[in-house]
Amino acid sequence: MRDRDILYREFYRRVYYRPVLLSGEHCFYCGQTICNCNQKKLIFQELIDKYSDEELIATIEIFNEWATVSDEKRLDLIQCYNVEYKGIGYKYHFPTIENIDYSIKPIPNSLIPSILKRFIKDYIQKNLFTYHYYYNWIHSKNPRQKAIGYIVMTECRNKIDFNNLFRNVIEDLDMIVYLVLKFNITLKTTDSQLFVETIEKIHNKGMPLEKYSFLFPNAPSNLNWKPKFVSDFISTNLQTNDTLILFSAISNICQKQYLESNESPFQDYKSLVISLFYLQIDGKMSNNESNKYLQNISNRYPDDFKEFIIQYLRDNISIDRGKEILVCIGIINFVYRQFKLNPSVVIDYSILENFILDILSHPSTLHDPTGITLFYLLDHIIDIDKHFLELSKLADTNSFSKYYIYSKLSNDFIKSALPSDLFKCFVEEVCDIYTINLYFRYNDCITSEDVCNLAEIFKVAQLKDVEGKKQHSRLYMYAADRMKEYTTIATEKSLIGPPELLLKFYQQIIYNYTDNDYEMLVYLKKNINEIFKCLEETKKTNYEPYYNPILESISYMFKNEDINNFIFSQPSEATRFIIDKYRSDKPFRVNWSLMEVLSRHSLSMLKPAILDQFKSYHDSGNIMDKMKILKRIGSLSDQKFNGVDILLYMHSQYPLVEMIFKRYHELGPPDDLEPILYMIAEISMSQKLNTFRFPNSGNNTFENLFISCFDSNDKFQPDLLYNGTSIYSSEDLDKLNNLLTSYPYVIKSPSFRKWYFSLSVHHKRKVIQNQATWKLEQIYQQQQHQQDLLVSSCDLMLPNIVYQRIIHCMYQDQTVHYQHKLNLAKVSKLFFQLAVKVNCKFYVERTSSYFLEIKNYKLINSDSEYSLLRLLPKCINFYNLTQMASKDFDRYLYDHLENLVIRSGEGFNHLMFPYRFLLTRDTQLKFISISLTKDMKKDQILGIIKRSPKLEIVTLTVYTMWSSFMDLIEQIILLKLSNIREIHIGSGASSDPNFLFFEPMIKKIEQMNIKIPRIFIMTPSAVLSSGCDSLYLRTSEREFSNNSSIPKALEYSCMKSLTSVVFTIEHMKDVLPLIEICKNYPNITKHTYRIMKLTYPKYSVDTNLVQQVFDQLNDLPHLSYLYLYYWIQIYTIPIYFGNDEHLWSQIDLKQFKKHYQESLFYK
Repeated sequence: MRDRDILYREFYRRVYYRPVLLSGEHCFYCGQTICNCNQKKLIFQELIDKYSDEELIATIEIFNEWATVSDEKRLDLIQCYNVEYKGIGYKYHFPTIENIDYSIKPIPNSLIPSILKRFIKDYIQKNLFTYHYYYNWIHSKNPRQKAIGYIVMTECRNKIDFNNLFRNVIEDLDMIVYLVLKFNITLKTTDSQLFVETIEKIHNKGMPLEKYSFLFPNAPSNLNWKPKFVSDFISTNLQTNDTLILFSAISNICQKQYLESNESPFQDYKSLVISLFYLQIDGKMSNNESNKYLQNISNRYPDDFKEFIIQYLRDNISIDRGKEILVCIGIINFVYRQFKLNPSVVIDYSILENFILDILSHPSTLHDPTGITLFYLLDHIIDIDKHFLELSKLADTNSFSKYYIYSKLSNDFIKSALPSDLFKCFVEEVCDIYTINLYFRYNDCITSEDVCNLAEIFKVAQLKDVEGKKQHSRLYMYAADRMKEYTTIATEKSLIGPPELLLKFYQQIIYNYTDNDYEMLVYLKKNINEIFKCLEETKKTNYEPYYNPILESISYMFKNEDINNFIFSQPSEATRFIIDKYRSDKPFRVNWSLMEVLSRHSLSMLKPAILDQFKSYHDSGNIMDKMKILKRIGSLSDQKFNGVDILLYMHSQYPLVEMIFKRYHELGPPDDLEPILYMIAEISMSQKLNTFRFPNSGNNTFENLFISCFDSNDKFQPDLLYNGTSIYSSEDLDKLNNLLTSYPYVIKSPSFRKWYFSLSVHHKRKVIQNQATWKLEQIYQQQQHQQDLLVSSCDLMLPNIVYQRIIHCMYQDQTVHYQHKLNLAKVSKLFFQLAVKVNCKFYVERTSSYFLEIKNYKLINSDSEYSLLRLLPKCINFYNLTQMASKDFDRYLYDHLENLVIRSGEGFNHLMFPYRFLLTRDTQLKFISISLTKDMKKDQILGIIKRSPKLEIVTLTVYTMWSSFMDLIEQIILLKLSNIREIHIGSGASSDPNFLFFEPMIKKIEQMNIKIPRIFIMTPSAVLSSGCDSLYLRTSEREFSNNSSIPKALEYSCMKSLTSVVFTIEHMKDVLPLIEICKNYPNITKHTYRIMKLTYPKYSVDTNLVQQVFDQLNDLPHLSYLYLYYWIQIYTIPIYFGNDEHLWSQIDLKQFKKHYQESLFYK
């Protein structure tokens, strides 16, 4: 380690020494002409990369001293160590130019120098083992120390930590605002009540929103705002640009459900009502949204609301101020629309007229001077004619506003006073539903020949679509009727427009349909035949290219169930037309809602089209409509292979399957469930456990599947779907776990439950534990009548050690559902205390797992009186370690943790740069497992091993050709840790066949009289190794297809030092070739054969084959132990179990004795 004085000099020189950097042709930091370097980051990075862990820890201590001393002491340190010293400080890259003075500029003693910002972020904030130290700094009275505490701890990963940080917002708001701006820190909380209370307190102090708006983007969900506060908050901050903040608060308290359940008086909403009117007219909130909130409030407080806004209008309509004007505009329109009340009833008409005309004449101060809302005010002007010329100049020629002005004119004015040129100019400039309606009205009033020429406009113009509004639908209905009238009545002024124009009118009528609009439904039903007649006429005209797109659009239009049920309730020309198109026209897109209604009339004609559509992978129709059609179809028995295909294609229709299962009772399907739905649900679920692929029609495999579902009486029997299905491998277990996780409703299927209950305890050992499996267990217990067992009460008292052993065994058993374990802890205070002890002190060493699976460590509250995890388990993986609360971290890491699992990419690559295990004292670790997918510096691993004197087993698995790997193993051994007994090495890299040659290293260390731990190797069969004690090897079936070839890993150089071998193989028959290889090595005293493919219950392992294994091994006098078992996801299963267990009696074990687990045999 470098001298501490040098470390001081390096730190202060790099922080407080910077030359004047003039512009040049290259970067003064990295020296490159084309530079993308992070300049300030380089100043410490090139130094820290050379530092050992001890030197980096010492540098962090120097930083801590810098942050905590007084200003006077800090200046003394700067003057002492910020001096030129050979080899000290960052070497800048200056060009060699004469007469340029690179004079030194001292950095002022700022709160946190910019260079230190990078140091804090890279070497403290991102390092799991350092940032917890700064937990209490946020409470310091030293502003520098407090600021650093906030900077570091805002990267915490535990809800307790960031909730504690958030509690200090009010007290330290000025500093936090500074740090947000300078360091871009983020404060958040998961406690919605804490967030609300904090915002209320800040607001009540009178602080402007801009000062604390940074808190809102990370606000928790489900905020419970108080109406009185929101009203005041909104009215105070109407001018803010942070509208999302306002809308979120408004939405929270203006929902219908909230208002109905809330008992707040209307007084609390008064300010908010005024603000909503203002936001609407000012354009910050849409009309639809603001009107919805206002209507909700009005419905909740009808009398108070009406009285309040009318009085506000009376008091403010004559006030010439911006906010009041906008609010009055909103109130005038709202009372007319919501209460059907003309404002002139409550306001003197002359005052009202002057207000409206003044607004329309001077609109420049308004957000949208030609907006729809503004021109709705014209509804309250009695005589528009006399103001027409002035008002028409204000309206935009491309807007609704001008139409609204024209529509208010009297017929007499149109006939006598409206300039025809002005109207013609307006119509020619834009062709939309407004101008078309005005044209019809104008045409009725004017007898001039000129108006006939306007019809030519609509022959070539593209009709502009209009936003779907109820009032617009009325315009389209009027226009469609007038167009039909003009084309059927012979007149000089007839409008001869293209047929697709009329069709577009009908389209818009249907698009704009809103719920419960009975008038529109009546109109559509009356004209439905005309719609399709118009469609056919389109095809006959020169506009045939429009036919297919419009035909497809028509199908889409009838997506509304109300429309379809009302219009197509009886057969008609339209229903026959659509049915014909479904059967013949490919462009006619299938609409399930429409097809469902039509299938009531002509199911037999539609059935082929329906069945074809059911086989479409990409169909996304409404599930309810599909359900109704399937019910109507009934059986698919007449469809032969087509029916098979449809049922199997339902594999992709899981929303439909889920909906069917929702109709199931808790224990099975209802009596009225249609047979086809029952078949779809059961077959779809069984497929998830099998390897069925999507079928091709006529495939015998799927024919057999379909046939297998029926008994000899052609009755559907879903139990038959599970024949031959079991857990034969880890992959099968994964399928079952996925099914229980993704489709938990499968447990409602009696056939699935029957199959699941038939599995042995060995099969279920690694079945996922969730609510679905817990429910299965409860159902099974009910079926076994366990709830009826009577237990006699007694006063027998047992010693605590007995209870502890019982609880320990229950928690250790992974086949016991976690819910049972939780329930056991609730039995009594003693049981709870014992359960806490078991969870905190014990774990499964062999698998590095704990007794209760914890899925989200962030949610653990160790301070809770009834927490089963007062301390986390002694075994943990690195990612979960990062989720710990800072207050517990050091105590847990150094005093409690015994088993640490680190997997590359699991939480640490983004936490540390460079990654360092910066431990300040010794740990209690006994086991450490590290899995890496990329190279690391060996010191990064040695750091934690050095600090773990109690270490017993080290496991290293690498999936890269790491050049320093062999050196790392040597360095671990040379540490001479007294307790270390095993080093397990796994290699997923096989490009270098000599990667695991340990023999030279072992010989070198043996000469030093250093004890060498046992070395276990896990390797691919193509990789050579040497010098290890135990070999773990996974082989494939093809490696034994040629008896003359031996895998490289089993050559003499690899086998000569072994004392045990562990083979993972696919089948029992692969054991004999391996025995043949191993019998030549008397040094091997233990054989293990792990078989990955189960055969039970499909068929039993041939007893002759098992007997041959024992016969051959009996001839090996040096062999002491034999492990022989199935291996499914790290769990062992005997070769014979369940109904096959009796077959052991047919096996002569020779000299071997059988252990009680029936997987271990010893001499």
